[in-house]
Amino acid sequence: MKYDGIIQNFIGYANQSENIRAAMIVGSRARKETPADDYSDLDLVIFAKNPERLLYETDWLSEIGEYHITFIEDQANGNGKERRVMFYDALDVDFPILPIVDINEMLKDKSTMKIIMNGVKILLDKDDILTGIDRLHLEKEPEKTPELSETEFDNMMNDFWYHCIWSTKKLLRGEYWTAKMCVDRYMKNILLRMIEVYSAEDGKEIWYNGRFIEHWTKPEIIKLLDDCFAHYNKKDILHALKGTMNLFSVISRKNAQKLNYEYPQKAEDFVHDWMKEQVF
Repeated sequence: MKYDGIIQNFIGYANQSENIRAAMIVGSRARKETPADDYSDLDLVIFAKNPERLLYETDWLSEIGEYHITFIEDQANGNGKERRVMFYDALDVDFPILPIVDINEMLKDKSTMKIIMNGVKILLDKDDILTGIDRLHLEKEPEKTPELSETEFDNMMNDFWYHCIWSTKKLLRGEYWTAKMCVDRYMKNILLRMIEVYSAEDGKEIWYNGRFIEHWTKPEIIKLLDDCFAHYNKKDILHALKGTMNLFSVISRKNAQKLNYEYPQKAEDFVHDWMKEQVF
């Protein structure tokens, strides 16, 4: 395995470090479902007495391997910082670095627990603080259908249709960047939520932030997504907006029917009438 050298060097360094008390692998290189492939990174969680030392200093990285790029960013679940590193041969490693006192709190966080439930490999545990954590995946329950209350559904519908007009106004003004970011980012996040609810009935695991969407949603949705993203010009942004509106309408109606919620037809009709006069 191409990351073996990185892992062994880390273990050797960590065993000699008083600061590092425990470490474990999570993510694709620890899970059995949708396991790692040649393009997967390594997620290596470190528990340290002084996490700032590892976050804000970089000399220790050379003990693990030759690296070319490194920076700090927020963890995906928002529960702290991580150092990301690109080692030799483009081996990318994420090091979430946590204080030891956070372990019990970490297990209370739903997003973190979901990651752990998918699989963990303990590399180091000097003080037995991770006892049993590598067996939590055995208690993993089947995926539940994403919950969406009627109030949330109605708010998302109006949010989406409102921003159809908002982004069009920006586009007509010549603010292509702002319009494109609304259509291809803000509105796509609402669309993704609808796709998650629509796809959950198939019993497949719905991955965070659209990961592996090609595997857990229906092929007809993937096909329609081809018309939903834009190049940086007025004509193409309008084309993507129209495709996004079409897919959102189709999926949202099916979700409303499935959940027995009222669909805000008045809002959609208003948007279509206005846009016919302006651009379509």
